[in-house]
Amino acid sequence: MRRITKGNEPSTFATYRREAGATFGSLPSEEKEELRESLVKEQGGLCCYCMCRIPEVAGKYPGMKIEHFKSQSRYPSEQLVYRNLFGACWGNGQGNLLNGSHPQTCDTFRSKKNEDIKSFNLLTSDLELEIRYLRNGTMQSQRDDLNDEIKTILNLNDQSLCGRREGVRDGVSNQLRKLDAKGKVAKKVIQKLIDDFKSRDKDGNFKEFYPVAVYHLETKLKQYK
Repeated sequence: MRRITKGNEPSTFATYRREAGATFGSLPSEEKEELRESLVKEQGGLCCYCMCRIPEVAGKYPGMKIEHFKSQSRYPSEQLVYRNLFGACWGNGQGNLLNGSHPQTCDTFRSKKNEDIKSFNLLTSDLELEIRYLRNGTMQSQRDDLNDEIKTILNLNDQSLCGRREGVRDGVSNQLRKLDAKGKVAKKVIQKLIDDFKSRDKDGNFKEFYPVAVYHLETKLKQYK
């Protein structure tokens, strides 16, 4: 996870919100699709929770859910507040519905539903400083409340996610080995890699799980101090 910077809401969504009796459930499909596009673009193409890629198909995002950080049922006044809306992946939800073989994660995890997340706020918490990534891809914090919600509400240490994050870490390690000609990669080379991972590509997207790569590179950089 990482802190998300919100942009401007789509004008069509703002117009709809001002209509008498407007609800999220009645949001027209065209306006909803524009909302999906806006959310996924400001998040650099990644799920707001697990940081996997949200797939795009012909300019649309069928593999994305619009997440209400504060649930619609418990906070009806927040259902059309743009700062409360984020783009989340299906969290293995579709696969789970088909064959029940994939544990759910993110917004789809059974414990999330209408449960409040109290240990962080996606807009204000400096999550990239609070979370570290172990060699096996596990997300971990020094705070028990954050660790508990990662596990019990979002299931972000699901085996499949840990495996993919481990793969990112291994990829970074292999890249450093190739650059390591004299036993120690230059600091400027590591910093350049960090800057590259933190940057969006020409389409405005981040690399999948990029905070994992940044964490391990910054850990490597600290060894020079």
